[in-house]
Amino acid sequence: MTYQPSKTDYSVLPEPELLQRLATGDPHAFTYLYNLYQPLITKLLFPFNPPIEPPEIVQDIFYKVWLKKELMPGVRSFKSYLLRMVRNRLIDKNKTFKVQSAHHRSYASTKQHITSGSDDIYYNELHHQAIKAIHQLPQRQRKILELTLLDDYSRDEIASIVGVTVWVVDKDLRQATKTVRELIASYGQ
Repeated sequence: MTYQPSKTDYSVLPEPELLQRLATGDPHAFTYLYNLYQPLITKLLFPFNPPIEPPEIVQDIFYKVWLKKELMPGVRSFKSYLLRMVRNRLIDKNKTFKVQSAHHRSYASTKQHITSGSDDIYYNELHHQAIKAIHQLPQRQRKILELTLLDDYSRDEIASIVGVTVWVVDKDLRQATKTVRELIASYGQ
């Protein structure tokens, strides 16, 4: 299949028509919408992120738009839809940052307390117990926990990968964390 330039002037099309074309897989409509809204999204993201991250987030947002292109004709305002996606992405990144900061603080605190060889053995045993506990989780909970902790995916991304709702991701993540804590505590008894 060779590239064929579009003869349509997308700038004169009303938004519902652009979204309808996007839903049918029209790459020109997608490109037009990307070029139209990318500067706005980048400008909104810049104060919240290091300068290197907004392009990655913009691409991620538009990738999700492409994946859900069939739903776009039902969107009343594409700009509002994108702004909601940006808002949700910032909330996810903020939650991830808070969790990572807490883990870093906890790790630094733990590392300061590990001073002797017996402490190293205790830490290694605790780590082994945590891995063992994670492997005992039901498959979906284990997958969600690993995607969260090891791969640093957002809740929306995990929901898409696993094929569940964000609510289920939250519920399974809470349950997995609770179960791992309980299993680790029971190993120590």
